[in-house]
Amino acid sequence: MIGGRARSAIIGIALLVAAAIVTVTAPTDDDVQSPLAVRGTLGETVQSRLVAVTVHDVALARELTFDGELDPPSSTPGVWVVVDLTAVCRMDACSFGRSELRLGERVFAPATLAPPPSFVQQGASPGLPYRQSALFEVPLDAIESGEAELTVQPSTTRALESVAVVELALPDSIDATAPAERARLVETGS
Repeated sequence: MIGGRARSAIIGIALLVAAAIVTVTAPTDDDVQSPLAVRGTLGETVQSRLVAVTVHDVALARELTFDGELDPPSSTPGVWVVVDLTAVCRMDACSFGRSELRLGERVFAPATLAPPPSFVQQGASPGLPYRQSALFEVPLDAIESGEAELTVQPSTTRALESVAVVELALPDSIDATAPAERARLVETGS
């Protein structure tokens, strides 16, 4: 039989081990406050509570054209990642200024140079699908992995909200120019 002191020591050690395990596996403050990712891939419609998004294509380019024109100037020493997508704000009018493109450990915000209406500035009406280009200017070395993640979230996203995350395979080649489409309403069937 184990004596009272030995039993107390074993229970004390077990409680310390349990406390250590809880401490190591507990989420960080950032984990608790971060939006919840709803994941998908190219061609799939990914739906979070606030937005539904479908990525149609991804292009890499040295320069952008807007409605066939090179205005505003958009050449870059790096590369443009142009994501052709359709987005629907599900609850309220929204814009996507808090969206981001993750390339490895690096995170990039969407460019704001596109003339309105654009991915960042559109203020899309709820329930209406808008097709547009999300533009990201990144350094050339950032695309070496060939993989990316696009997080589409409205500017109003709060803690513990869901966000749409789309995994992207980047093209092998960089085009001289790529069309950057302004936001436009997509006609829906009746």
